[in-house]
Amino acid sequence: MIDIDIALEKVLNRAKINDNVRVPILESLGFVIAEEIYANDTIPPFDKSAMDGYAVKYIDTIGSTKVDPNLLNLVGEVPAGHPSDYQLKSGEALKIMTGAPIPKGADAVLRKERAHLKGNQIEVLVEVSKGKDICPAGEDVEKGELIFSPGTKITPAVVGMLATLGYDEVTVYRQPEVAILATGDELVDINDDLKAGKIRNSNTYSIAAQVKTYGGKPKILGIGRDKLTKLKEKIKLSLESDILITTGGVSVGEYDLIQDVYKELGIDILFKKVAMKPGKPVTFGVYNDKPVFGLPGNPAAAMVGFEIFVRPTLLKLMGQQDLKFKRVTAKLKESVEKKKGRRHYLRTILTRKDNENFVSKAGTQGSGVLHTFANANSLAVVPKDIEYLAKGSEVEVLTLDKWF
Repeated sequence: MIDIDIALEKVLNRAKINDNVRVPILESLGFVIAEEIYANDTIPPFDKSAMDGYAVKYIDTIGSTKVDPNLLNLVGEVPAGHPSDYQLKSGEALKIMTGAPIPKGADAVLRKERAHLKGNQIEVLVEVSKGKDICPAGEDVEKGELIFSPGTKITPAVVGMLATLGYDEVTVYRQPEVAILATGDELVDINDDLKAGKIRNSNTYSIAAQVKTYGGKPKILGIGRDKLTKLKEKIKLSLESDILITTGGVSVGEYDLIQDVYKELGIDILFKKVAMKPGKPVTFGVYNDKPVFGLPGNPAAAMVGFEIFVRPTLLKLMGQQDLKFKRVTAKLKESVEKKKGRRHYLRTILTRKDNENFVSKAGTQGSGVLHTFANANSLAVVPKDIEYLAKGSEVEVLTLDKWF
């Protein structure tokens, strides 16, 4: 068996970043920018009011109080989107709206609630400082400034910034297509009745959902039966995708044929077994620089194998730079026993109370028990050389971002 960290290093060393495509900004959410984005304009392009109120000279407000307010003549207004050519004089004020350009001569904004309108004059109820409630030109970005570099993940705020800068399209790393093939004569489609010895094909759907969760595009290939020639035909057709995932057929049974198929198709197998539980019989190979993953047939083992190996590969293909899980330390709510030799990933429920993290098992930990994974929001990591952890012991916990 290969150590998990060594196995993951082999996987990521062979993963290559995808080429890039140009997409509308509303279709770019979750992708990674593949170009340098510069500001074509100064943002904001002019000094603007941050509040509804009155454009004034700050010196005209000095000494003003509610008891003894200064009086200023109201000489007009400045709506948003309509610059004023008026040159404000001492003793005057212009009504101004949020976002409107600051008129010439004004150097502060007196908020509406801090003035009292009295005919054609306003009573100034407080002093204001120079520049008060004015957003200066270039407060956000300066023209020519580098705003985003390649590798930036696109969030809603990034989409908004691209729109602010006048970009209706952006170059991103291409979304990977992931071919998924579940194997085994015991499998039936999800709409079929369960006959003796049969189980429904859940792996295709859980793995496809994981692919979508992390930004990939699943390509469902259906079920591959335990016949060498038929499996070979199905897998050969799938090798045009960016990643191939098969589930089942990677153990040591007489009908576990995936590794034989890999060899016949010229897939270079880098490892076959990993020192982890669940997910020991994970297989990884490469075909023309494309990653090929053979995940176990047991549903929970397949999902854990995906999280540990396929997830970071998928993110790397998409140009993301941070491939690690978010990790926290938490106290066990119950004791844990296991054998030495394999790192265990327990499907767990992570909670927080009184500024401390706590973690408990989400249910039965068998590799075929999918229900436990459905209840989990995290994976607690028990090192391979540990046999026993008492209740209250601290463990590393990987948070499953999209669910926690």
